[in-house]
Amino acid sequence: MSIDITPPVLLFDFDGTISLGHGPVLVYARRIAEKSGHPSIVDDAEARLRSGDVGKARDGYHLVRTLAAELNVPEETCQEAYMASRENLADTGIRAPEGLSEFLASYPGRAILATNSPEIGLDAALRTLDLKESFDSIFTRVGKPQGLTRLLSTALAETNPTTIVSFGDIWEFDLAPVAAMGGRTVLVDSPFADSPGANPTWRVQRVTDILPELTASL
Repeated sequence: MSIDITPPVLLFDFDGTISLGHGPVLVYARRIAEKSGHPSIVDDAEARLRSGDVGKARDGYHLVRTLAAELNVPEETCQEAYMASRENLADTGIRAPEGLSEFLASYPGRAILATNSPEIGLDAALRTLDLKESFDSIFTRVGKPQGLTRLLSTALAETNPTTIVSFGDIWEFDLAPVAAMGGRTVLVDSPFADSPGANPTWRVQRVTDILPELTASL
């Protein structure tokens, strides 16, 4: 009996997964501060990110939006600030997990990027991360979590979900939809709030920690 050693399809999130560092979030905070006239948002965001006192925020952007909401900054202002903050994403000090670019360059299977982020600034950011040529497909504005379920059922419908390994830092958004369809999941640890219902296949400090195990039989 032959053993199936088909390489798994690797499905990556962007912010907090393959793009690391608080730089983009702090730029977002500065843009909100400029538009709203509340400079304290920047200081508060920096202090909380530095101390790890992030409350129930699921990521840095959620933390900043929470701080803005406490000052009654309109959601429209936050959205405008977010789009402005992504224009120069490549220049915010982002970095990729060490070794990821080299791994994906030689990986024999498919690698897919699926993010809620907009297209703006992404191309240059991937170049900065040395990941511009790393993905077979890139999907932006996915609208996770529901949008990820739709993506799995449409654009990736011909991919057996049990062959997918999804990487992300937010269980509900990046991983739960894949797990629900039988795929495997890798939850990247972060200083932000974890879901009490999180049940990933693996937990790691960074995405590259699990790659040797995933490819040992290839």
